[in-house]
Order: sequence, then structure tokens, then C-alpha cells
Amino acid sequence: MDAVIEYWPFWLIYLASAVIGLWCWGQCFFWLRNTEVRRFVYALGAVLLFTPAPAGEGLNHLAPALVVVPFAWLDGSLQQAMPAINWWLSALAMAVVLLALRALMNYFTRSEQSDQAQ
Repeated sequence: MDAVIEYWPFWLIYLASAVIGLWCWGQCFFWLRNTEVRRFVYALGAVLLFTPAPAGEGLNHLAPALVVVPFAWLDGSLQQAMPAINWWLSALAMAVVLLALRALMNYFTRSEQSDQAQ
């Protein structure tokens, strides 16, 4: 019976709800100005919501890491959650690198604009 199940509709439902959740996450931080801190918090939410992870040891199926980690913790084997945590940390590192590159680009474009204004 497992071979009959198609997983793409479930992933489609999850992605739609994660997009709505990410929008809500962004609205929670309306009080932060549009700075790098707000972008980092937004990226943190995106990483938490959209990072897939192996559903278990030795399984080829992916599941949202936000689901895998708590259930592995409740199961009592935090060791099974380590691949999901590694995926989270990898995605967060990529987000930090992208945010740093964006901050550098903003810094250099602002300095060029201020040089042209003088």
C-alpha cells in the first residue's frame, strides 16, 4: 500500500501552508525597521519552514525538518534528528552568507551613491 501513495500532493499542501506561515512570520516583526536584523529573522523563519530532511535513518523519503526533529525528540532518539539539524544548520549558513553578500552590496552601492552626491 505504501507504493501507491503519491507524495507530491502532500508536499504541495505543505509548501502552500509554509508560504502562508512565512508571510505570517514576516508580519510578526513589523516593529523592526527594514534592516539586516529583520532580514536575518525572516531568513531564519524561511530556513525553519522550508528545510527538508530525511524522514529517518536509512529512509529515502524527505519530510519537513520542522516535523522530523520534534517527533525524533519525542521518540527519545535525538540521534535520529541529527541529519535534520545538520540540514537546518547548512541552510542557515547559506542564508547568512547570502545576507552578508547582500549587506556588502548595499554598503558599496551606498558608498558609491554618496561619492557621486559629493
